[in-house]
Amino acid sequence: MKRRPAWTDRILHKANKGNYDKVDLQLENHEYTSHPDIKESDHLPVTANFTMSVFSRKLCTEMAIQGVHPIVNFISDDIYCGEDNIIVYTVAVTDTKFLKFWDWVGVYQVETASIQDHVGFLWAPRSPARDNAYELYFDQTVFVRPGGYRLVYYSAETRDILGLSSRIQARVRDLEPELGVEATEEL
Repeated sequence: MKRRPAWTDRILHKANKGNYDKVDLQLENHEYTSHPDIKESDHLPVTANFTMSVFSRKLCTEMAIQGVHPIVNFISDDIYCGEDNIIVYTVAVTDTKFLKFWDWVGVYQVETASIQDHVGFLWAPRSPARDNAYELYFDQTVFVRPGGYRLVYYSAETRDILGLSSRIQARVRDLEPELGVEATEEL
């Protein structure tokens, strides 16, 4: 009775209604419910149901909005903990007009629930390293623990996500000597 369960957990939601001309973005909450039958802690789980307006393929094409398909495509590669890593992404030549000076790429653990909870970020490079492929150099302090990560490309101008990587697995490099190679001792 000292700490009764309460509706202390919240579901936050927001629609950036002013991001686009001629488009009325909507996000409407229809139901917000507490689940008092689950008593694992003094925080009760809550659920909510929403209806939101989204862009159709036709509208995205008419307005030149890259909302249907991401324009930044990450190329997954081996990521090693405690080492410098290079991440590569590509952008079609026709889509480079959407890239802006203050765009950035955030690194998130897979289970992260908030945009603010990135483990690292880099400003997006202004020009490709080769053939529409851009390179990001993350130092050894970004991927410090093994596990799943995602990369997210943010547009500074429109405040939109222009690319999302698939799950990237960071692991510790196997430092075992190769078979057939003997270690030597110094005397």
